[in-house]
Amino acid sequence: MDSLKHLIIGIDYWTLFCELEESPEWWRAQDYFIYYDCNYHKNQFKYRYKFHHPTVETLKNAQNAFLTLLGKRDDSHLPVNELGYSTKYAFNNRKANWDNGIEEAALHNSFINTNIDKAHIIESGKYIYDIISKCKSKNIQVLLINTPVYDSYITNTNPKYVEVKNEFCRYFDEHFSNAMDFDFTNDSRFTGDGFYDSNHLNDEGAKKFTLIVDSIIQTNIKI
Repeated sequence: MDSLKHLIIGIDYWTLFCELEESPEWWRAQDYFIYYDCNYHKNQFKYRYKFHHPTVETLKNAQNAFLTLLGKRDDSHLPVNELGYSTKYAFNNRKANWDNGIEEAALHNSFINTNIDKAHIIESGKYIYDIISKCKSKNIQVLLINTPVYDSYITNTNPKYVEVKNEFCRYFDEHFSNAMDFDFTNDSRFTGDGFYDSNHLNDEGAKKFTLIVDSIIQTNIKI
């Protein structure tokens, strides 16, 4: 980490209360092993190969990759533009019924209710504590970022869980000189036009948010 000066850690509504591996989206953990060389799951078969979670998209991607190897197709492009913004979440691709805040909040509320365990919060705290401590020893600033979400999502989340999340982030802000907490969940600068759905920004919203975070790094960071 010789060149690293700032580290951004995203904290979502449900982050503290459960593990990704226990969620309906457990298969996302495969990406960390397959693409990032993280050996956390090296002894668990289901995290080593995409075919352990077969979907139409998985099979289509495998087919396209195979055809690319045969020289019959060019599937080497990434679904992002030159700035790294996802082309999938473009404003022009947004569905007419994009405001799914009630459904998404209900899903995450249920997920937390089912999996909530104090041990998870303690473990999450330990992870963040170790990361911030390591960064402090190397003079690296850590930003805990709560990203913007749409009004309908905020309105339908459980205030008790929201406050636990907020207290969690405030603790590190107050106890570490190299940690800063920024909560953008209800930021008035992000209106409906900036969202792809209730809890994802679109390309324009992402650009605006990137510039905001960059301005924090450039002007407000003190270690």
